[in-house]
This record gives sequence, structure tokens and C-alpha cells, in this order.
Amino acid sequence: MALDPSQMSGREILIAALTGPDEPEVAPQPSIRLVAIDLDGTLLDDAKQVSEQTASALRCLPERGRIGIFNRSYYEEVLVVRVHPEVLKQERIPETLLTKDIWEQRYQDIHAFERYLSRNGIVVCKFFLNVSQKEQKQRFLARLDEPEKNWKFSAADVHERQYWDDYMKAYEEMIRNTATEDAPWYVVPADHKWFTRLVVAAAIVDTLEGLKLAYPKVDAEKRKGLQAARRLLEGKK
Repeated sequence: MALDPSQMSGREILIAALTGPDEPEVAPQPSIRLVAIDLDGTLLDDAKQVSEQTASALRCLPERGRIGIFNRSYYEEVLVVRVHPEVLKQERIPETLLTKDIWEQRYQDIHAFERYLSRNGIVVCKFFLNVSQKEQKQRFLARLDEPEKNWKFSAADVHERQYWDDYMKAYEEMIRNTATEDAPWYVVPADHKWFTRLVVAAAIVDTLEGLKLAYPKVDAEKRKGLQAARRLLEGKK
């Protein structure tokens, strides 16, 4: 389904944020690229460093009437940063703010930010692409075995596998604490790529249909102008 941007009211923006344990370091997932193409969306940002992601999420919000897709987003601040405390130290946050409540505070900040987006006509959809540990291993091996996929391989991804249980706990806490009516999470089984793409695209289409999009209405004055233009065109060679 190709979305005609002119159907957007000029008020709504749709943002889809995707995350999951099969995020490659070197390129956006095919699922993300295909959804962006099918829905006439824009892959807004694929920041590699955690420190870049929160700032880039604010900097890369799409213009009104457009769809934007984040491969990575401010959610890394409660995922990678939580699993790797050394990353938190590198953020140079004042020591007085590094308390036991920091993760709860970050969930509250995310909730507040997404509520702000919602109150400004921005629709937020969030997808957790739930790849099993076994399937992730097979995909990594395929990147090693198939020469045309070698460029996708990153040793950092393999290194992160030893933290699988920590990531799963972080994902669970993240979803439980940031799923809201205004910005829901969709937990998508992702071992089969065709199914993942279908579910993500269908959820976005369903969200778009819920916006009751329509072409701009033409008022009586505008219609008069159109009729005058027709007479002018038909009266000339």
C-alpha cells in the first residue's frame, strides 16, 4: 500500500519505532526498509551510538503529513545503557542524578515525551521484533556463511549475545513501563521475516485507517475558481 501524503490532513504525523534483539550494527533491518518503502515512509535515523539516539529522535521528527520510521531511538537509553552500566557512566550525568530510581525516571520521561507528541497530533507506534535466541544465531551464521551477507556481520552483535538474559529482562521492563494507549507496543514474533513484515505493515495501515484520512475538502469559493479555470482552458487552443 502506497500512502499518498496528500491524504494526510497536514496535522497528523505517524512515527514507528522498531527495536529487537536482531538489530544489526551496520544497516537497518530489511523489515524496516520494506515497511518504509511500502508505506511511503522515511527511515529517519539509524544512529549507531547510544549517545546520539535521544538527540537524533528530537532532531529527526518528520514534517506533518508524513510517516517516519526509527530503526533505533531513545529506547536504547533503557536497553543498552541498562545492560551496560559503563555506557551510563560515559554519558557524564551528574553523580547526584545516578540513583536507584534512574530507570523508573527514564520510563516516566519517555512517557511524558510521547504524551507530548500525542498532544501535538503525532501518532506513535512501537514494535518489538521478538527474535528467538536460536533464530538470531542462525541469522548471524548466515552472515558469515554467505559472502553476499558478510558486510552485514558485526562482531559486536555476537559479543552482545552473552547478555541475552539481561536484554530480555530490559525489554520486558521497557514494554511494561512504556506501553500506553497513546503510544502502544506491538510485540511481533519475528523468527519468520515474512510474518514480521506483514504484521508491522498491517498494524501501521490499521493505525492510518483509524485516522480517517481524506483528501482536503474543496469549498464553494474554490469550486468557482476551478470552474473559471476550466472555462478559460476550454476557450483556448
